Formats: sequence, C-alpha cells, structure tokens
Amino acid sequence: IGAKWALGAGLLASLNVTLNTHALLRAKQALVALWWDADGQWTLREVGGREFVARLVPGSYVTASLIILTFDAVAEDAQGRLAAVFKRWRHRSLVLMPDSLEAAQLRQLRVRLRYSITSDPE
Repeated sequence: IGAKWALGAGLLASLNVTLNTHALLRAKQALVALWWDADGQWTLREVGGREFVARLVPGSYVTASLIILTFDAVAEDAQGRLAAVFKRWRHRSLVLMPDSLEAAQLRQLRVRLRYSITSDPE
C-alpha cells in the first residue's frame, strides 16, 4: 500500500505542476509570450517578465487543434544569465490550443511551423 500512495502522490504533484505551468499560467516558469523573428530566432517570456532566446527542437507537435512547441535555451537573458529554468529542466514546452491566438495568427503559425519543420536539414 505504501508504493501505491507514493505513486499517487507523485501523480498529483505532477498534475499540479502541469496545470499551473501550462493551463493556469501561474507557475513562475510558465511561458506566456513568444516571438519568432524573420531570422528564425525564438524569444520566450515567462510570467515574471524574463525574456530569453531559445531554439525550437525536433519533436514539436503541430495539428489543427493542438500545437506543442519544445525549446532549448541557446542564449543568455538580458541580465547575462542562462535562463535559470533551463538549468533545472532540459527542455521547455509551450502548449497552444485553438483559442490561444486569433484564428488567422494560429493558421499562419501552423503553416510556418510545418514549413520550417519539413525544410529543416537536421
């Protein structure tokens, strides 16, 4: 019975982190904004306002009803530090649902993502 309780507690803790980070955007490390410039550089912003440059990694998921973008940090933030969250976790993900953006913006993002993922030489 002890192992079942430990597993249940672990699942509840994981659910709490996932909900606060990706759904409710309450966690300090929750991503709330991103920019993708013409050179292909991504800039991410956390709830606290910290911004940093990141690289989109293979394995991002793009469909009409769900987009999951996975990033690695590639540069320091404005204060000259590697993003602290990337030291704690290897990758960061951003989940976009159909109501996350206006329909036209979401459509443009999906097209650009599909094109960049299929044309990436890696």
